[in-house]
Amino acid sequence: MTHFSERFKLDFKIVALGIILSCGVVYAIYSTVRHFYVLKQVNEAKEMMSDIQSLLVWSMHQYHDDIMKACHFKNIQQIAQSVEFQNMNRILKLQDQIRQQSQFVEQIKVNAKPDLHHCITTAYFRKEPFVSELITGKYISYHYDFKSETIKCVTNIDKRALVKSCIRE
Repeated sequence: MTHFSERFKLDFKIVALGIILSCGVVYAIYSTVRHFYVLKQVNEAKEMMSDIQSLLVWSMHQYHDDIMKACHFKNIQQIAQSVEFQNMNRILKLQDQIRQQSQFVEQIKVNAKPDLHHCITTAYFRKEPFVSELITGKYISYHYDFKSETIKCVTNIDKRALVKSCIRE
């Protein structure tokens, strides 16, 4: 009988190591899934702003470089409905149904800067339980400089892996 009990005697160190390794694997899987869930939320905002950016170029053309009119959200929406844009969009297949809100984005604002050659689009994330705590109440903003034809991304999201190309404020 003693031979049988010695045979199945567990080594505490091996059991502890197995538990620690199992916890590590579970945490790695959880972290990966969580990261991609948050990334999906951030990408939704970026796609919405990309759609607006496509129409912003048309808006600048339509309003003959009048930044105050071109960077107004209602005017950008009207551009999407214009005959000229619809004709060109048959070829380009751009998203013409721009949205100001979504499941994760509370609001997108489009503003002209007082210097009259910058336009800013900003997506504000919702403060809801289903929005990741890493981005809830945060924003992503794109600054379009029509004079130098550059785009700068600014955010207050702390986790760099989510917004690699953005500058933190």
